[in-house]
Amino acid sequence: MNIPKKKKYIYNVNDFTRGGSAKEKIHVHMLYIITERMSILNKVYYRIYKIYGRFKNTQGSKKADRPSITLD
Repeated sequence: MNIPKKKKYIYNVNDFTRGGSAKEKIHVHMLYIITERMSILNKVYYRIYKIYGRFKNTQGSKKADRPSITLD
């Protein structure tokens, strides 16, 4: 299972894929893809929320109010 090293992740991919079966490596790779997609979604939601906040109140939305998507 070749994991592409074009994109930089938060963690080093080699730390996770040093040992273990091919199935485990695939699962780790899938997790990276999911988290990447989630971060893109989060940015989109934040943009919508920012615009929404402008109409809602004069202060606008703060970073604490950002609706975050978490992988639970």
